[in-house]
Amino acid sequence: MAGESLVTSLSLIYSGAAVIATIALFARQQLIIAYMLLGMMMGPYGLQLISDADSVQQIGHAGMIFLLFLAGLHLDPKNLIEQLQKAVLVTVSTSLSFAIISYSIVVSVTDLSQTDAVIIGAAMMFSSTLIGLKLLPTNMLHRQPIGELMVGVLIIQDLLAIGTMITLQTFGDVKVESNQIMQLFLSIPILLLYTFFVERFFIARLFIMFESVREYLFILSVGWCLSVSEIAYILGLSHEIGAFIAGVAIASSSVSTYLAECLNPLRDFLLVLFFFSIGANLNVFELVNVALPVLLLSLV
Repeated sequence: MAGESLVTSLSLIYSGAAVIATIALFARQQLIIAYMLLGMMMGPYGLQLISDADSVQQIGHAGMIFLLFLAGLHLDPKNLIEQLQKAVLVTVSTSLSFAIISYSIVVSVTDLSQTDAVIIGAAMMFSSTLIGLKLLPTNMLHRQPIGELMVGVLIIQDLLAIGTMITLQTFGDVKVESNQIMQLFLSIPILLLYTFFVERFFIARLFIMFESVREYLFILSVGWCLSVSEIAYILGLSHEIGAFIAGVAIASSSVSTYLAECLNPLRDFLLVLFFFSIGANLNVFELVNVALPVLLLSLV
């Protein structure tokens, strides 16, 4: 990081997080709001104590990957297809509704171009996977129908987001080759086949052979999560979808509960950095110029 060491940056972030999180709890507010406020105060647009928020965000992004991995750990593979089928209708219908309404608002109250309005409308189609899962109580993720359905909605939204970006590029200045579109449709089947093959013939057997070596189980699960997420990214998907599939693949393992308990603290440690970076990259002084459309879209 420019201007300060990593240790100094982490010291400032977590010391400040401890203080502002305490205030947030007394005020009965969500901790993620406190972390974002801390980023706004300490980031480049605030006191400038942390000058390179992008580096923090790159580290914190791993927290989002582990969050999706843990969500997959709690989802029975046998229920995955069923829950995705249930979620398709509600996801597609609500996404299109939000896109049309948001586009109409932007066109009505701003002087932005049609292209900008379409992009904003497309952005309003999607929920935050990270915030949705973070706010969902942990006990709802343990094979509860509402939790499984919500995870299904968020995963479908991630896939729609990838398709939407390709569509916008196709009609924009970026040339999209036909093989890129074909890759998108083939990437998920390829990733599923690879993941479940490796899990069945290698990962599952290693879990059984070394079940008593808890440190090894932790290292193996972290390596499994990050490797599958990187393969997903290479295939044109997101890291988060890869991590989710990696979690689902080992959800039926006898050590899945133990892994969830081990990874929860690591996830929380990294998510603090992620939410901090969101706040640090937010220039609140620019909100004045877009206050009306922001308020209307927020109400929607």
